[in-house]
Amino acid sequence: MATPVYCEPYSQPLPSGYWISLSHGITQQNYNPVKDKIKVISGKSLPSGIHLQSHRKYEEFEGIRTDIVIELVDEHINISEPFGRLAKVIEQSKFFLDLEPGWDEENALTIDPEVWKTAIKFLIHYSIDIFKNIDRLIEEPEISPCKDGTIDLSWRTSRSRMLINFRKSEDGIRAYYYGDFYNNKQPIKGWVNTNTVDIYLSMWMRNLAV
Repeated sequence: MATPVYCEPYSQPLPSGYWISLSHGITQQNYNPVKDKIKVISGKSLPSGIHLQSHRKYEEFEGIRTDIVIELVDEHINISEPFGRLAKVIEQSKFFLDLEPGWDEENALTIDPEVWKTAIKFLIHYSIDIFKNIDRLIEEPEISPCKDGTIDLSWRTSRSRMLINFRKSEDGIRAYYYGDFYNNKQPIKGWVNTNTVDIYLSMWMRNLAV
């Protein structure tokens, strides 16, 4: 069994409206995530020089067999072989669901299965979106349970780092994120709803690709 990492929430909820995905915003063309319907939406304008056309590898990706089945509490997602290492990291995190109250030998809360499932689906969908657009995989994150019952995804690559914390809010589970190029260079911070893939967060996360 892996040793859990004890972490503190890195961010307090931001004011309402700090980062909002609008249903009438830009929708990426030809987006069709494997086995799990999810929209790619955003209400912001595209940065200069960024285009939304699908990568030439998109058609090839659609033809890859989805042989890996990831069980997510009460549902499952099929993913393709390029995501094999990601599947192993996800599988290793399932023990979070068996943690009992006080698992940190203090007063840590148990991990809500819905929070864990949402974090994993978020990771899968963003990984697929990035792969289809740049034909590269993002590095597998460290998945950690937090003392307050939330879940962290964290990356430290040679050029950038990112932390995403998943927690319940009044309108569902949100993902609060912070990323930069070290030393607070060009930081990105905010939150997104987890029932969509936000184009601009996904584009920034390309910096996590290997």
